[in-house]
Amino acid sequence: ADHSVPYPSYSDPDKKIGNSLGATHGIPATTFFDRMGEQTFVKFGPYASLEELEADIDTYAVQGQSG
Repeated sequence: ADHSVPYPSYSDPDKKIGNSLGATHGIPATTFFDRMGEQTFVKFGPYASLEELEADIDTYAVQGQSG
């Protein structure tokens, strides 16, 4: 509630999801997947703007580039 974001966000208190995705080096962590369901990138830390998030969506999800 203190740090609202304009996109879906999930809690992972047992770290089961984070461990399975390699997203364990900080919170928040955002994981991207390409069209084939392959993980392409994990961003550690918050997004400063919606534009920054949209750019990563385009790069790592839409285009499927690895990071």
